[in-house]
Amino acid sequence: MKMKEIKNIINTYYIINILYGMGIAVFGATLYLYMESLHYSYAEMNIFLSLFWIVSFLTETPSGIIADTFGRKNTIISSCIIRSIGLLFLFLNP
Repeated sequence: MKMKEIKNIINTYYIINILYGMGIAVFGATLYLYMESLHYSYAEMNIFLSLFWIVSFLTETPSGIIADTFGRKNTIISSCIIRSIGLLFLFLNP
Protein backbone atom coordinates (compact mmCIF):
# COMPACT_ATOMS: atom_id res chain seq x y z
CA MET A 1 0.00 0.00 0.00
CA LYS A 2 1.18 3.45 -0.80
CA MET A 3 1.56 6.03 1.92
CA LYS A 4 -1.14 8.23 0.37
CA GLU A 5 -3.65 5.35 0.44
CA ILE A 6 -2.83 4.67 4.09
CA LYS A 7 -3.36 8.33 4.99
CA ASN A 8 -6.71 8.33 3.14
CA ILE A 9 -7.80 5.23 5.07
CA ILE A 10 -6.72 6.77 8.38
CA ASN A 11 -8.52 10.05 7.61
CA THR A 12 -11.67 8.15 6.63
CA TYR A 13 -11.45 6.16 9.85
CA TYR A 14 -11.17 9.36 11.91
CA ILE A 15 -14.12 10.97 10.14
CA ILE A 16 -16.30 7.89 10.66
CA ASN A 17 -15.35 7.71 14.35
CA ILE A 18 -16.09 11.40 14.88
CA LEU A 19 -19.49 11.10 13.19
CA TYR A 20 -20.28 7.93 15.14
CA GLY A 21 -19.32 9.62 18.42
CA MET A 22 -21.48 12.62 17.59
CA GLY A 23 -24.37 10.29 16.76
CA ILE A 24 -24.03 8.49 20.10
CA ALA A 25 -23.89 11.85 21.90
CA VAL A 26 -27.08 13.06 20.21
CA PHE A 27 -28.72 9.68 20.83
CA GLY A 28 -27.88 9.79 24.53
CA ALA A 29 -28.98 13.38 24.90
CA THR A 30 -32.31 13.08 23.12
CA LEU A 31 -33.42 9.58 24.04
CA TYR A 32 -34.57 10.61 27.52
CA LEU A 33 -36.65 13.40 26.01
CA TYR A 34 -38.12 11.08 23.40
CA MET A 35 -39.01 8.41 25.94
CA GLU A 36 -40.50 11.05 28.23
CA SER A 37 -42.71 12.24 25.37
CA LEU A 38 -43.99 8.65 25.11
CA HIS A 39 -44.93 8.87 28.80
CA TYR A 40 -42.38 6.36 30.07
CA SER A 41 -41.67 6.69 33.77
CA TYR A 42 -38.15 7.57 34.88
CA ALA A 43 -37.75 4.04 36.24
CA GLU A 44 -38.65 2.54 32.85
CA MET A 45 -36.29 4.89 31.04
CA ASN A 46 -33.43 4.07 33.39
CA ILE A 47 -34.05 0.33 33.14
CA PHE A 48 -34.10 0.51 29.34
CA LEU A 49 -30.95 2.60 29.09
CA SER A 50 -29.14 0.53 31.72
CA LEU A 51 -29.90 -2.63 29.79
CA PHE A 52 -28.85 -0.96 26.53
CA TRP A 53 -25.44 0.06 27.87
CA ILE A 54 -24.88 -3.24 29.73
CA VAL A 55 -25.55 -5.20 26.53
CA SER A 56 -23.25 -2.83 24.62
CA PHE A 57 -20.51 -3.41 27.20
CA LEU A 58 -20.93 -7.19 27.26
CA THR A 59 -20.82 -7.52 23.48
CA GLU A 60 -17.54 -5.65 23.04
CA THR A 61 -15.26 -8.66 23.54
CA PRO A 62 -17.30 -11.14 21.50
CA SER A 63 -17.42 -8.61 18.68
CA GLY A 64 -13.63 -8.85 18.45
CA ILE A 65 -13.85 -12.62 18.11
CA ILE A 66 -16.62 -12.28 15.53
CA ALA A 67 -14.54 -9.70 13.64
CA ASP A 68 -11.60 -12.11 13.54
CA THR A 69 -13.89 -14.83 12.17
CA PHE A 70 -16.07 -12.93 9.68
CA GLY A 71 -13.99 -9.82 9.03
CA ARG A 72 -14.12 -6.36 10.55
CA LYS A 73 -16.12 -4.77 7.78
CA ASN A 74 -18.88 -7.41 7.91
CA THR A 75 -18.99 -7.20 11.70
CA ILE A 76 -19.35 -3.41 11.70
CA ILE A 77 -22.05 -3.51 9.02
CA SER A 78 -24.03 -6.22 10.83
CA SER A 79 -23.63 -4.34 14.12
CA CYS A 80 -25.07 -1.18 12.58
CA ILE A 81 -27.96 -3.13 11.06
CA ILE A 82 -28.80 -4.87 14.35
CA ARG A 83 -28.61 -1.60 16.29
CA SER A 84 -30.80 0.11 13.69
CA ILE A 85 -33.41 -2.63 13.97
CA GLY A 86 -33.41 -2.28 17.77
CA LEU A 87 -33.84 1.49 17.55
CA LEU A 88 -36.56 1.06 14.96
CA PHE A 89 -38.48 -1.13 17.41
CA LEU A 90 -38.06 1.56 20.06
CA PHE A 91 -39.37 4.32 17.81
CA LEU A 92 -42.26 2.22 16.48
CA ASN A 93 -43.38 1.44 20.03
CA PRO A 94 -46.53 3.51 20.66
